[in-house]
Amino acid sequence: MKTTVLLFFILFSVTVFGSNKQEKSKISGVVYENVRGYKIPLSLANIQCKGTTIGTFSEKTGDFELDLPEGKYTVTFSFAGYKPVKKELKIKKNKNLYLEVTLEENTGFAQN
Repeated sequence: MKTTVLLFFILFSVTVFGSNKQEKSKISGVVYENVRGYKIPLSLANIQCKGTTIGTFSEKTGDFELDLPEGKYTVTFSFAGYKPVKKELKIKKNKNLYLEVTLEENTGFAQN
């Protein structure tokens, strides 16, 4: 009896998780900072999809990757001391997208 119940739960889990799998597209690219007119890779930049819990950070080389299901997204690239950059993206199923984003230093004063 225990074997039958265990087998049932295993098959049920495979069916449920397998049916919820969405086809995703890969968004990848590089985040740079502008230093006196030169693009330098920026590590640990924050990449966040507005209204979701989907996000990541850029690597040491400025590279990043996100897997997103089909849909429209506002993706924000930010780093402390730099002006955030927002990109409106329309993601199509199984279509990969490559982006290069350059952040500019925020030289202004914060206003309340």
